[in-house]
Amino acid sequence: MKRPIIAVLALAVLVTACTRDDFFFLAGEPHATSLFVATDRHEKGEGNNLAAMLRLAVEGSEVTPSMVVLGGDYVGSMANATPPFSIADLYNEIDSTLAPPMRDVVITYGSHDNGCREGYAAFFSGPRRADGYYVYGISYAQMIYATDTAVRNAVALYHREQERQADTAGGQADTTGGGYPPRNLGYDGMDTADRYGLSAESASRNFTRWVHSLGDHAPIVVMSHVPLHANRHDNLGALAWYEAFTDAACSHDVIFLWGHNHTLEEMRDNPPVTLSDSTQAGDSIPPMPPIDFADEQPFYLLVPGEHIALQTTVDSVSVTMPLNFTYCNGGYLKLGHATVITFSTDGRTRGYDKIHIQRFSLAPAAPEPTFGTTTNSNPYTATLRFR
Repeated sequence: MKRPIIAVLALAVLVTACTRDDFFFLAGEPHATSLFVATDRHEKGEGNNLAAMLRLAVEGSEVTPSMVVLGGDYVGSMANATPPFSIADLYNEIDSTLAPPMRDVVITYGSHDNGCREGYAAFFSGPRRADGYYVYGISYAQMIYATDTAVRNAVALYHREQERQADTAGGQADTTGGGYPPRNLGYDGMDTADRYGLSAESASRNFTRWVHSLGDHAPIVVMSHVPLHANRHDNLGALAWYEAFTDAACSHDVIFLWGHNHTLEEMRDNPPVTLSDSTQAGDSIPPMPPIDFADEQPFYLLVPGEHIALQTTVDSVSVTMPLNFTYCNGGYLKLGHATVITFSTDGRTRGYDKIHIQRFSLAPAAPEPTFGTTTNSNPYTATLRFR
């Protein structure tokens, strides 16, 4: 049974969230808030699982989500990587279950989203204040590339290749691939217009500056389409972001959400030979090392005190590092998964003191008992360190 909404308290929270610097709750009052998170919709129209997963999560959550955070790749396939679509499609699917003004929406950018008709202005990055916590969005290029120079070089390479193709074809560049260019042909993602940074180098630095500017210890929920752990060798910005999150977790509870790697689970029995050519990374364009098409489930939920096999700036090199923040798969919508995160307080603290993370799935007859093959139970509940 869902927790009843007290109208006066809800109004007070909405007002104070806009006007007070600390945006905490009324002293002595219990309060809880939830957010629905997911990635990799990869389908337009009735064939996708966003609306169905949102309905399932709302029905199964004690606290109805008031925030929806989506983590990139809303359309596209191997055959047609970046088809045109409207961001309004996503809002319509969300509004069929959670209509405004009782919810907010954050939509971050993935590599398959370059055909969005509304342009990059439709996507979210950087910080947003929510109901007693923060949301922070990271763009695709900000995790794929380690340095700003690498992004500039990749963009220049893309334009040179387009000119070469146009000259070869008598003035017409080849666009039959239908999507983002192969790794050895550069990068043309619209997120190069992101105001919070070109790559992990500048974007993680801006994230750290923002964290240090905060006068509170509220939780920070970070959504990145691309993960930190080493597997596909296409996230060369992971080390810079790991260091930034490790620093932020000294004063805030940080929850890092990711997607992107569903292909490894879908195709581990029959790896596509073209996958390594469909990613972009690094300062140079060497051949990618072999991809391990192992199950991603060992990474579905890692919590403070556990370790992660972290991608470094060298695509074939990883390093195992300890975590002081929460690392969670947002839930691949394409495969019928999503997640609800709930923050709560019993009123004895000025901020939240508990976090509850629940993974929802369309297929199983019974709820998944753990997050993938990890030992962390589903749902997972923990006490926040900063409150």
